[in-house]
Amino acid sequence: MEEDEKVVEIELERLRGFENHPFKVRADSQMIELQESIKKYGILNPLIVRPKKDGCYEIISGHRRKFAAEKIGYRRVPVIIRVLKDDEAVVLMVDSNLQREMISPSEKAFAYKMKYEAIKRKAGRRKCGQVDHNLGKKSIELIGEECGDSPKQVQLHRFFPVTYTAEQMRREILEMLKLNMKKYWDA
Repeated sequence: MEEDEKVVEIELERLRGFENHPFKVRADSQMIELQESIKKYGILNPLIVRPKKDGCYEIISGHRRKFAAEKIGYRRVPVIIRVLKDDEAVVLMVDSNLQREMISPSEKAFAYKMKYEAIKRKAGRRKCGQVDHNLGKKSIELIGEECGDSPKQVQLHRFFPVTYTAEQMRREILEMLKLNMKKYWDA
């Protein structure tokens, strides 16, 4: 938390999901565990949100906690309100979600794409492979190091058009896998 930030409670109806959020919130066994934990201990880590012009707040981090709290009857949740520019919000949203255990390849690819584009815009770069002269590394190398992946894994996002949603990417990846596996089965 920043020095001037504090935890406040916000009504669930005033919270909005992050636009183009690449990570799915699933009602699975992990969600049941999260709900049980919230019932027993409450929400230990506040959500991170940013204010929107309509008086609502966009969730940067905490989509799963909000979903779980809503399902067990919470009306308000603890949040940290942080004023962020769009690209800062994208980077924080991606970073806070990539640490989760169960992330599909398409979710990860879409998240990398979002972060890469945000970093590129923030740095004012026109070409994807340009080097950050302060560190002497390309953006994909920096993202890979931060996220524990190789630059090649981060580069996967380049296979998809900029306009693709996470669902479209998921379908494309499944189709690629089917085609590649078919080669082995037919051999």
